[in-house]
Amino acid sequence: MLQAPPKGTVSRAGLVPLAYGPGKPEAERAGRELVNPFLPTQENFSRGKLVYERSCAACHGKDGDNNSSVIVARGLLAPAILVTPVVKNMPDGQIFHVTTFGGPQKMKGLGDLISREDRWKVVLYIRELQKASAPKSAPAAPIAPVQSTGAKP
Repeated sequence: MLQAPPKGTVSRAGLVPLAYGPGKPEAERAGRELVNPFLPTQENFSRGKLVYERSCAACHGKDGDNNSSVIVARGLLAPAILVTPVVKNMPDGQIFHVTTFGGPQKMKGLGDLISREDRWKVVLYIRELQKASAPKSAPAAPIAPVQSTGAKP
C-alpha cells in the first residue's frame, strides 16, 4: 500500500502527490474528479497494451475476462472481470485509483510499480478490451422467399 509522503516533500519525478487515499469512497471521489489526460491514440493504446500484458494479464486475463488468468487457473480467488458492466460503468478516474491503490478486497495497488502515465494508458487499453467484448448485434434473419400461390392480384 502506498504511504503518504512526508509533509513538505516533493516527488523526485516532479509529480504532485495524488490527493486521494485508499478505499472505496476515495476511489469513487477519484472517479468524479479525475479525467484521463491521455488521448486514445495508437501510441498510447500500444503502450497501455504492453503494460497491461506485463502487469495485469496474469490476474485479469489477456482479454480482461479472467479466461486466461494464471491465478484463477491455480484455484485462487478470481479478480474483477474488467469487461463486465460494473467495470465498464466505472469512470476512468476510479479505475486509475484502483490501479494505483488496489481494490477493495484482493488487488494490490500498483502505484509504486507502474508510472502514473502508464496507469492512465492501461485505462485506455482496458476501455478497448471492453469495446472488443461488447456483444455484437445478431445478423438479421434471412427473409424467406415468398411462395407464389398462382393467384393474380
